[in-house]
Amino acid sequence: MRLNRRDFIKSLSATAATPLFISPAFINRELSDDSPHKSSNNPVTILFDSSRCIGCHECEKACREWNHIPQENQSWTQVKPITGLTKNNDEQLFGKYQCMHCNDAACIQVCPTGALSRRPSGFVAYDIGKCSGCGYCMQFCPFKVPFMEGNVITGLQTMHKCTFCQDRIAIGLQAACVEACPTNALMQGNRDDIINIGKARIAYINKEYPDAILYGENELEGLQVIYILMKSPPLYSLPESPEIPAATLVWKDLIQPLGFISAGLLILGLGLNYLIARSQLGDKEPTDNNPERK
Repeated sequence: MRLNRRDFIKSLSATAATPLFISPAFINRELSDDSPHKSSNNPVTILFDSSRCIGCHECEKACREWNHIPQENQSWTQVKPITGLTKNNDEQLFGKYQCMHCNDAACIQVCPTGALSRRPSGFVAYDIGKCSGCGYCMQFCPFKVPFMEGNVITGLQTMHKCTFCQDRIAIGLQAACVEACPTNALMQGNRDDIINIGKARIAYINKEYPDAILYGENELEGLQVIYILMKSPPLYSLPESPEIPAATLVWKDLIQPLGFISAGLLILGLGLNYLIARSQLGDKEPTDNNPERK
């Protein structure tokens, strides 16, 4: 008897509290800045196994609920069917898309306000209070992940992206999407453990799917969201060999500093104009044209 998707999820609900496939000992529970157990060389990492994803969107729902994302706004993680790709039993394949938390992150390099930064635990953190809405992170990201939301009329916008549930990770919890996944398509643990699990899984999958690969171990000096892909990355709308655009280095080393200098000169010029105008007003003596006072 074949179970449909709804029955499959229900059958797993009774064991939702039981760890699946990955031991809780793998989970890095001490991620505060001063934690002696934290290692940037072995950071917390998420593994997405596309062979196990059934497209239930529970991860999206959990992301929305935890981060208070309105239904009308774009979710920070999205599950989409892969066009033209199915498993050998003709079941649909799905991809999950969110910030990849690159070790060599273009968004950090081009952010002019420091809104994007790397946490000691490795992931790319985002401080929305510092975001100027410039959109450079969106332009330079090799995965085209960041997106802008705000008031189109006023032009005031801020960037949004997955934050790796930094508030949950800091207190030893799993990311909301990982905790909500009913099929163990999402797993979380220390990077070394996750990579070993991913490689073991690939070895098993390759028996039936010889094109399956582990994506993210080395790309951009390592991603903190690693994928098990059944087919080549472009079929999942992922770059085969992601690279930071060359313009990023030009921006970081030349254009951005010039922009800061120009902004400073503009402020200085406005200040000088103000002082000159005040001086000119002070030089003029008031004229009294009222004849009754003569």
